[in-house]
Amino acid sequence: MILRRGNLRLALCALAVFALAAIPTAALAQPAGNNNNNVSVSAGPAGGIKVDAAGVIDLLAMPDGSTEVVRAKANAMRAAANGVLADDGRANLVKPSAMRMISLTRLEKAIAAKLAKNERLDDEMLNLAGLVRVQYVFLYPDTNDIVIAGPAEGYLSDPTGRTIGIETGRAVVQLEDLVVALRAFGPSAKAPAVIGCSIDPTKEGLVNLQKALVEVGRKMRTKPSPQQANQIAGYLRDALGLQNVRVDGVSPKTHFAKVLVEADYKMKLIGIGVDTKPVKNMKSYVEVANPAAVSRNAMKRWYFVPNYECVRVADDNQAMELVGDGVKLVGEDE
Repeated sequence: MILRRGNLRLALCALAVFALAAIPTAALAQPAGNNNNNVSVSAGPAGGIKVDAAGVIDLLAMPDGSTEVVRAKANAMRAAANGVLADDGRANLVKPSAMRMISLTRLEKAIAAKLAKNERLDDEMLNLAGLVRVQYVFLYPDTNDIVIAGPAEGYLSDPTGRTIGIETGRAVVQLEDLVVALRAFGPSAKAPAVIGCSIDPTKEGLVNLQKALVEVGRKMRTKPSPQQANQIAGYLRDALGLQNVRVDGVSPKTHFAKVLVEADYKMKLIGIGVDTKPVKNMKSYVEVANPAAVSRNAMKRWYFVPNYECVRVADDNQAMELVGDGVKLVGEDE
């Protein structure tokens, strides 16, 4: 895609959406080729999501000893950077940088040169030189250039296939996700009204769930024990059945879409207490739900939305900074 001078504001929008969506990526499995995959929920340590041949999403568990393996690989990379890699310039990519700058104009030319020779793109191109966050976007109208910048570090592939930084463990920003964002807001295309995803129950599932909730409400008048809570959760899950996954604004076949779906799925697993809580003393939605009102709050919706307050734009509209978190979690009643 050629980023012409008249389209700099469109490019800014695309890069903003891209940065907001560049949250931890999943393993290599891709979504099925349509917009409606099914979701099944299961417990266990999550390393991402996987999609089977029937289009059903499930958790991808990290193998035992994964942490030790990743730590050993990271240490080996640091050692190599201080040795043989130091001779060919790649050591600079392994060492962490608070501000790594990438010219999209130069990157586009380098990619075109590779493709013209029918060569594979370098890992540095595919992983945007180890960027773990797009923090700044700079426009240079005089040279028709756009530069993205942010913290970066060496990277490796973990046992699930996820590319992560060797210092922080954060997901590394991917070139393919940047391309999807730029195409969505390209100069020759109509920008989508919404980019996102939704996990929606079926009408039949909602009817079955309502019946199950009435039955549980008749039998349960006090706070259930942990064992009873698990039994109730399993009963309600089976009653609701598989749900449909919808992706809006981008192709569901892309890694960009898979990042959105995984974030939504993982957020809901944390919310219901199935997945590990990222914050100490954080209560799950299930822990604070009122048993007497279970029929009213069982299907309460929560979702991520862009945190536009984190976008700071220069007075001349030629620079942008993303401050803090790019997304926030809200409930349907907020």
